[in-house]
Amino acid sequence: MWWAGRSLQRVRRSLRTTALPDVTVGPPPPLPPEAERGVRFVLGNRPGTCLQRALVHQAWHSAQGSAREIVVGVSGSSRAFSAHAWLDGTPGEPGPEFQELLRLPAR
Repeated sequence: MWWAGRSLQRVRRSLRTTALPDVTVGPPPPLPPEAERGVRFVLGNRPGTCLQRALVHQAWHSAQGSAREIVVGVSGSSRAFSAHAWLDGTPGEPGPEFQELLRLPAR
């Protein structure tokens, strides 16, 4: 859990000065796949945007040998515009109301 919280802070700072494709997240310590529960808990309970959370979660999955792309989508009109980022293949990912705008390759 410590890694997820620290990584979320670093990603937040890095996104202020670094182009999105160049943002990196350090690998988590060697932990079993079941430790993802702790990562999800931290990502769901600490301040951060969906993009910041997706970048940290992507690093977790890559370290576990399950690399996933990040999807950035938009929905609505100019009056009710919204954007969202998520990991491809994640249960509960947004439906067709979001139009895919960008994919960040698995790292």
